[in-house]
Amino acid sequence: MKGPAGFDLQNRKAIIYGSGNKKLEWTPLSTICTAMVNMLKSPEVVINRPIFILGVNDLTQNTLLAALETETGRPFKREYVDVVRLKEESMTLLGQGKLKQAMRGLTIDAQFGGEGERVGFSGKVENELVGVQAVGVGEAVKGAFEAYGFKVE
Repeated sequence: MKGPAGFDLQNRKAIIYGSGNKKLEWTPLSTICTAMVNMLKSPEVVINRPIFILGVNDLTQNTLLAALETETGRPFKREYVDVVRLKEESMTLLGQGKLKQAMRGLTIDAQFGGEGERVGFSGKVENELVGVQAVGVGEAVKGAFEAYGFKVE
């Protein structure tokens, strides 16, 4: 609800980075908390190694936007950002020593750039080991609205 996903819920505006079809690997805080509690209950299976969990299946900016529009019952205005150009601009700023100005674009590129690249950890997910289950995008949006008390006007 407060991350860099590019959505302004109050004003129903969406910033879509690239085509909006980049697969994203995000996990709601409640899922992370459940996994942590379960790991503390049975530490022997997770001790001294990373555990990868995935909270939302088939997440892209476009699937998230569709779920937001369904949940609010209204369309969002869309603005598209060329991530390749944004990264180039950020690299120029970085070369000029303007680290703070460059970081926003580099962070967005790290999250939403490289649509054809397959990076991430989806092949390493161990949800079952820590007793969590991924949900669909619509269910995640409903849960976030409830958790943060977002009211549709």
